[in-house]
Amino acid sequence: VRVLRGHPKEVFDLTYSPDGRRLASAAGDGDVRLWDLRTGRSRVLSGHLDRVYSVAFDTTGPRLASASGVGVIKIWPARGGDSITLKGHRGRVNAVRFDPTGRRLFSAGDDTLVKVWDLKQRIARDLHGHTESVLALAPDSTGTRLASAGDDGTIRVWNLERSSHRKLQGHRGAVTALAWDPRGARIASGGEDRTVRLWDPERQSHQRL
Repeated sequence: VRVLRGHPKEVFDLTYSPDGRRLASAAGDGDVRLWDLRTGRSRVLSGHLDRVYSVAFDTTGPRLASASGVGVIKIWPARGGDSITLKGHRGRVNAVRFDPTGRRLFSAGDDTLVKVWDLKQRIARDLHGHTESVLALAPDSTGTRLASAGDDGTIRVWNLERSSHRKLQGHRGAVTALAWDPRGARIASGGEDRTVRLWDPERQSHQRL
């Protein structure tokens, strides 16, 4: 087992770079660390003033997004340079994800909102539907659909071209994890009810594992 040490407080999220050579970590010390997996050394990305809860790499270029407990999102050039700050959520941001094109960023917060950020214009469109904190996000491989889930026990599958959504219900309690299959035919979800469920979003049906 290889151990990477550096954060003085708990680590909340991890993500590999697209080439697998680096690992980003988000932690309670307010820092993001970018680890070189060959050497084990890390570069600290400082700028958040609160705990950092989520990190995500852009698969189209050397960028990294991070989100904090005071509603601040930062976009970092992974090779160094100044970050871009996005503000819009009220309170903690629980998840950030890039879309497959790299032109948009999705974020989810305790304010019940899912935001779709245009990274060129640095403005966001709000997706309304959840009634409690949104905890998890998963864009599909085409970037036309986005799944979100949270404390209200529902999964919302958004058609991003129309801003409409389908609501999937079945979990008892908060839904804390989401993943699309590579073909975009099914969504996997996990929750506080200790179940994993496989959903057909078109039929709004699921299989419990």
